[in-house]
Order: sequence, then structure tokens, then C-alpha cells
Amino acid sequence: MIEVRISVDKKGPLSVQARGHSGYAPRGKDIVCAAVSTLMHALLLGLRDVVGIQDTVYEIDEEEPRFFILWRESDLEDDRSRAVIDTVLRSLRSIADSYPKYVHIVEVNKK
Repeated sequence: MIEVRISVDKKGPLSVQARGHSGYAPRGKDIVCAAVSTLMHALLLGLRDVVGIQDTVYEIDEEEPRFFILWRESDLEDDRSRAVIDTVLRSLRSIADSYPKYVHIVEVNKK
């Protein structure tokens, strides 16, 4: 199962991490893993290359697998970055709703 962990505070989401394999199909043929991976890459590219937030922190570990993206709280004040973040997180939730045996969303509230 893929666990998508979203860290949020009172202003909104601060980071997202996708970890694990869905187990929907064999590696290389798994549409659920491909969808989550594609959305995580789209989030990173959207923040860095489209919005221009060059100091977006990210880690990719293909062996584990794990994909982590962290942005600044102040990035949530920019309408463009907020739109990219919200779109990808809504899309990840939609995948979890469609494939609940394979993707689980966890929200962690930061104080």
C-alpha cells in the first residue's frame, strides 16, 4: 500500500510524502503507483519550474520507494503555488478514494 502523508498547519499543507508500493499490479505495470508518482513529479515541477520556487526541498528514493516534497509556509500565500499544491493534493485524494485498498492518505497536523 502507498501511504501519502500530508503535513498541515493552520495555514494549510506544508509537505507531502508518498511511500511504498500499491501492490495493485507487478512493478512496472502498476497504474496506481504510476499515478501517484506522476502527481508527485507534477507537484515538484509545478512548484519549481512553473511557479519558480527554486528552494523547494525534495527527496526521491526509488529503492524504498519514497518521494518527499517540502515547501515554505510563505509559499501558500502565492495563488499560483497554492493552486498547484491544492490541485495535486485533491488528485491524490481522488486516487485514494478510487483505490482505497492501495492508497491511504494520512494528514498530520503541525502545531
